[in-house]
Amino acid sequence: MEQQQLFDADLEKAMLGAFFANPNSVKTVSLCDDDFFINRNRWIFQAITICVNDAGYADPILVQSEIGKAGHKNDVDLAYVLELATNTAINSYK
Repeated sequence: MEQQQLFDADLEKAMLGAFFANPNSVKTVSLCDDDFFINRNRWIFQAITICVNDAGYADPILVQSEIGKAGHKNDVDLAYVLELATNTAINSYK
């Protein structure tokens, strides 16, 4: 019997939005890359984590730069990253 993957795209977006609103919270949650089912969300999470650890903050431009360094620039557009950064967790569930 095949096991079905369960995920919530809105929840993933809300989490990433929360990390943009409070970048240091990425250090206090128990999440890892594999907790994100959608690849571009996983890559954004990785980039946010790198930015916070290296620079102490994460903004859309810095995150997009890290995504490019990881080889995913064409897979994650800046408009999506900006959308996540401007929509808080509350806005994601309107």
